[in-house]
Amino acid sequence: MAHRKVSTVIFYTDDGRILLQDREGIAKFGEEYDFFGGGIDTGENPLDAIKRELKEEMDYEPLDLKFFKMFDFKIDAYNSRTEYVFIAKAPDFDKVTVLEGKAAKLFTIQEALKLKLFPYDDIIINDFAKSGIVSKKSTTT
Repeated sequence: MAHRKVSTVIFYTDDGRILLQDREGIAKFGEEYDFFGGGIDTGENPLDAIKRELKEEMDYEPLDLKFFKMFDFKIDAYNSRTEYVFIAKAPDFDKVTVLEGKAAKLFTIQEALKLKLFPYDDIIINDFAKSGIVSKKSTTT
């Protein structure tokens, strides 16, 4: 079984929306949306990996990255992953250029959970929603 270590980020707004990457043309498991981020290179730690990935994918260097949680998932019979999830305030769209994927889009938690996501992203999104990082009221509007 192939095991992959990745770092991803949940970018969020004060009103509880999250920023997702439109994966059209780059999907690996049939997903339409996923978090920004990617694989951790040999010798790299999760924080350095997410910083590198965000520079590569959106030409953006967030200053407020915080570690949220680590998840271990078996995606299918052949693939598993350890995902180090960070959180940060969503950037202003005029400060980023999406360089990988079709676009970056904001969704409420409920909207995001209805999308065709990367396997197990719904679990990560639900954990984020329950964390209280953004107000519960704002995640449902």
